[in-house]
Amino acid sequence: MEVEFNPIYDGQPLFSDVDMFLRGYGFVLWKFTHFVHYGKEGDEALELGIDIIHHNGRSQKIKKMGGQVYWANAHYVKVDIANSAVTDRKQLIRDILLLNSLGHADLVKRLVAVLNRDNRVAK
Repeated sequence: MEVEFNPIYDGQPLFSDVDMFLRGYGFVLWKFTHFVHYGKEGDEALELGIDIIHHNGRSQKIKKMGGQVYWANAHYVKVDIANSAVTDRKQLIRDILLLNSLGHADLVKRLVAVLNRDNRVAK
């Protein structure tokens, strides 16, 4: 879902509000994508150096530009999915199909392993 870190619309909830709401219903933040920054008077065109994104010890360098972060896409999943603790086989299959269509291959891999483990136990 799109979340804003700074107000763009009147009366809108900001990221912290959305995050607390979803966590109250058993969701956890999985990742952010598509960060959007806005700047004034040309500061968005300024190159500020290099930023680094870390993924389990692997680093990726990206160009850091001027401007303030305003919004991004926040990807949330239920805690049982994040912890590979889905127990209902039909729900597990639905989750795998949905997460695959959304491009979350990391979660799909986890849940397929659970499905395969459960299939071996059932035989």
